[in-house]
Amino acid sequence: MKLEFELGKSEKTSLVIERNSFTGKFVYFENGVESVIESPSDIATQLNFGFKKTHKFEVGNKEKHAIEITHSRSVLFGALRPQTYEIKVNGSLFKKHKGY
Repeated sequence: MKLEFELGKSEKTSLVIERNSFTGKFVYFENGVESVIESPSDIATQLNFGFKKTHKFEVGNKEKHAIEITHSRSVLFGALRPQTYEIKVNGSLFKKHKGY
């Protein structure tokens, strides 16, 4: 899964969100600088028994944006089926994506 978009009016922030469904690596790039949301070397990434996770972080320098990503997977064979990503910016639903 790879989502790309730009935020801000006076200060533009380029945001790319990527997740590798095979390794579990979940990262975002803010203006080209990588930040890890979930690392494949973290045991909690590999042994996840929950079906929904929410990740929160902030992007921007002068014009800040609160980002909230909710990652959901199916109960049965969740790792093998399409997963849902809801992205909220400053509390409002910005984008919804379903896929791998």
